[in-house]
Amino acid sequence: DLVTLSLVLIIGLLIVLILVMEQLRKMQSPSSASEAKLKPKERIILFGTFSVYAGWITVATIANATTWLVKAGFRGGNLGEVFFTCGMLVIATVIVVLTSSRYQSWPYIAVVLWAFGGILLKHVDSNGFKGLYPAVLVTCGVMMGILLVQGLCIVLNKDILKTILSKRL
Repeated sequence: DLVTLSLVLIIGLLIVLILVMEQLRKMQSPSSASEAKLKPKERIILFGTFSVYAGWITVATIANATTWLVKAGFRGGNLGEVFFTCGMLVIATVIVVLTSSRYQSWPYIAVVLWAFGGILLKHVDSNGFKGLYPAVLVTCGVMMGILLVQGLCIVLNKDILKTILSKRL
């Protein structure tokens, strides 16, 4: 089955990119003097490039997983396709917030915002869904708002997730 193979391959690529991002993260703040440290230009070029790539592969992985679930016959169960779509948007947002918090990467968020913007446009376009699914529009808009706040916090060097979690624990 090509859909399953595609999902396995994209997950493999995502794992490799996560390993690369981990190495780059370690190079940003080495724990010992003997470890290599990224210079500012290297950080922008390497971390920025791999952040964008990881963002696209994250989007592709979620899209492939959704396609695999639909092909397997799952369309939201008793709650329906609209709920399923909204749920996937929420799951994607949680993944992106957690990942971008770990790597402090706004380019990663920017890629997902672009993809969510495409979903939003498809749902309001006269050649698309023509606004027939307001729950998807609202969910997508709220999730984009969350990602915008997360991206702004990263740019301003505020780890809001860490702050929230440290106050709760």
